[in-house]
Amino acid sequence: MKRQMVGLDIGSYSIKVAKLKHAKSDIIAAKLAIEAYSDNLDYENLDAKSIAEFIKKLFKKNKIKDKTVCVSLHGNDVIVKNISLPAVDISELKQAVIWEAEQYIPYNINDVNIGFQLLPSDDSEKVNVLIAAAKKETVEKRKEIIREAGLNAEIIDIDSLAIANCFEQNYDDIKGLIYLLDIGKSYTKLNIVDNNITLFARDMPIGTTELINKISKRLNIGVSDAEHLVQNFDINKQETENYPEIKNMFDESYETIVAAATSSIQFFLKNNESEYTTSQQIPIYISGGGALISGLQPYFEEKLATDVMVMNPFKAILIDPSGVSIRSIKGKEAIYSTSIGLALRNIF
Repeated sequence: MKRQMVGLDIGSYSIKVAKLKHAKSDIIAAKLAIEAYSDNLDYENLDAKSIAEFIKKLFKKNKIKDKTVCVSLHGNDVIVKNISLPAVDISELKQAVIWEAEQYIPYNINDVNIGFQLLPSDDSEKVNVLIAAAKKETVEKRKEIIREAGLNAEIIDIDSLAIANCFEQNYDDIKGLIYLLDIGKSYTKLNIVDNNITLFARDMPIGTTELINKISKRLNIGVSDAEHLVQNFDINKQETENYPEIKNMFDESYETIVAAATSSIQFFLKNNESEYTTSQQIPIYISGGGALISGLQPYFEEKLATDVMVMNPFKAILIDPSGVSIRSIKGKEAIYSTSIGLALRNIF
């Protein structure tokens, strides 16, 4: 374990960096940085070298000299699964996990990297294991970016697990079943945890891009202008030009995300109906850039009939004002949930 670590969140809209350090009994955010890609850059078509150059400039601009980072993956090529196995000797566990994982991984087992972690179990005849798998090709692409940036990836994690790690650190008093929903530009990541143990995780290929493109097309404005509108639109200012049309587009996009999340939640509950009921009111904590869009939180509360809170990744983490402009992150804390969760991986 280290006394400081950098979490590097490479998203499809921006890159977020969080440097944490451990001082006595406190964890402190020593550096925080975020930079959106230039308007003329399309993340999906950027090569490793281009993204690496962007990372190097971001580190230099924010005077981050650390070379070791924790990074993460997300998307359709990433699988997280909670499984139970008959109790086996620890020396046989890895092979047993691989055999069992083959049932859940839609790829040749030789084409994926698998990691796993033992979870608490009350049954002496069974072991609970959280497995995370990603295509080797996807992992190698992420490694290539880090190498090109002159950095070393100490840990390659999964976005949804990093977010759960962030939640556990900041909300250790919240127990029971919780839904974590991180809304990004291209993906919305759902993580269902019970007493800080991940039971189910899924990345859904839907995010704020749909809303941005819809506004761009219907209002006949550029994509960058549509992004600016989405980020600055105030759902309470009905005097805004084209308000009814814009409000309707926001609601349409919110409904799409709600429908996708509801479908995944219902799938989980159906497969775990002996332990959880659909009548339960489960609180939801939202994070990511999408969580900050005007009107999303109350819309989700109404449609999902439960409490929806915006996650604060600094609830139990101090901020060093000598390295972080507190004013610059005010109201935008939820954007750092993944990078904070990553940096927490190796902080004791």
